[in-house]
Amino acid sequence: MTPLRAGLSFIPITLPLIVSTLLSGRISRTLGPDRTIAIGFAFMIPGLLYLALPALRAGYALMLPAFALTTFGIGFIPPMVTAMAMLSIGPERGGMISAVMNFFRQISGAFGVAVFGFFMTSTNGEGSYTHFGIGLVAVAVTLLIAIWYFARVEQPAVGR
Repeated sequence: MTPLRAGLSFIPITLPLIVSTLLSGRISRTLGPDRTIAIGFAFMIPGLLYLALPALRAGYALMLPAFALTTFGIGFIPPMVTAMAMLSIGPERGGMISAVMNFFRQISGAFGVAVFGFFMTSTNGEGSYTHFGIGLVAVAVTLLIAIWYFARVEQPAVGR
């Protein structure tokens, strides 16, 4: 794969992320940040489950819908987590909460890469894809639990 083709292959993954990040503010004004995060999770779940399918091992083109759904869902989350954190601590400590959030975002990303790397390298060949699929399904189930939690917990009316 050429460098140009590799760069172009990220466009279908990046565009949904940008669009959903822009939409998240509008949706949050109506539904609140907690429900906006749940919407992001709801888009991520089918993308992750689709990506876990064994048939997708055939190539990039088959993975595109899964990548698009997942990244579209991901775009709803960071702005809302930031908004919720800023509302909880107040503007006078905005720099502190921003630094803490960035720290945990970096640590979470590194941890996620390590866990999925473990799934991919724990066995050779076919087994690593199976483990990767199990990891994706586990993430989807965790997101379903989070949606259930957001639906059950009474959220304050701040920022709505």
